[in-house]
Amino acid sequence: MYCFTPYATENQLKANADNYNVELISDDKTIHRTEWKITRADGVYTYNLTKFGNDYHLRLDGEYEKFYCVFSMIDGDICIECGERDGKKLKAESRLKAFSQIVLSIWGLIQVGKIS
Repeated sequence: MYCFTPYATENQLKANADNYNVELISDDKTIHRTEWKITRADGVYTYNLTKFGNDYHLRLDGEYEKFYCVFSMIDGDICIECGERDGKKLKAESRLKAFSQIVLSIWGLIQVGKIS
């Protein structure tokens, strides 16, 4: 597990979230899964986000990159519990850290209400 504390003020979170164009593609309330199209400066990405209790399961099935990770909030920290890149499990903390930027971005979008 890789944990980190997000040090971002509410204004910083909002400013960062404004850099993303977010569109809800689908919402399956029975299994708590949403699909989001997120446009960033470097491209358009489609993410599936499923919530199980306090855990979020984040999946990107992109043309050039595929990944899956589970993250949650524990005592104010964001914790990435496990991850896979292109079908290979990432166990070492240093490898899970590779997901920290996208997880932080998704978490920020959740915090400002762009993603539910």
